[in-house]
Amino acid sequence: MFQETGKIQFVSTEPESGVTIHVAPLIDIVFLLICFYLLVAQMIGNQKDLSVQLPAMANPVIRQEAPAELVINLRQDGVITVGGRRTSLSSLRALLVDQVAGANRTKRTLSVVVRADRRQRYGKLDEVFKVCRQSGVRNLIFRAAEKDR
Repeated sequence: MFQETGKIQFVSTEPESGVTIHVAPLIDIVFLLICFYLLVAQMIGNQKDLSVQLPAMANPVIRQEAPAELVINLRQDGVITVGGRRTSLSSLRALLVDQVAGANRTKRTLSVVVRADRRQRYGKLDEVFKVCRQSGVRNLIFRAAEKDR
């Protein structure tokens, strides 16, 4: 009923060769890690509008920048940008309502960072804050730069 298929060999009959390290897979992994970090750095850089000069804050304890889910830039001329695209207050309101609804569905907290240029009028900044409040944003962060001592 049972056929004998052969003996199990625990000792290899092949001649022993030295241990070799294959460098090509290691190079591939390092290359992928470099690509990943370049992509993440590029995505973080896209959130910041370089023409926005942040106001200085005199507080000696400034927290490290935490990643935000949504960054709103307010330029000196009053132009609002989100993700590198210009937007109006009504479009910003619709975007925030969608983001808050999505965050509520997934049971997470939406973090919104406002980066306002220190040379712009604060009336426009107040309008942006008002839109954030009306849209239901609970975690609103106002970004400032450390004051030179």
